[in-house]
Amino acid sequence: MIWAAGVFIVLLYTTATGALLYYFLPAKGDGSYFLKLARTTNAVNNITTSQGFIGAATDFYVLFIPLCFISRLQLPLRRKIGASAIFLSGLV
Repeated sequence: MIWAAGVFIVLLYTTATGALLYYFLPAKGDGSYFLKLARTTNAVNNITTSQGFIGAATDFYVLFIPLCFISRLQLPLRRKIGASAIFLSGLV
């Protein structure tokens, strides 16, 4: 499951980068860069918004992966809480 999430994240950002390049780079004979930007602002906003939401969700997924492994360790509860706190400090 971890590898699948990694592949998903790589494909997501590669696809989003390709889509943004498609909208930002002017085609041959396509007048001004700013005219193309004005026509594609809505599409670019949709891409970046969806990329932001999915990126936040995958960030939380990656943050909580170690917590699953810590819960399975044979440690006293106090040590598990301490180790979990170290990983959860990434939220700050």
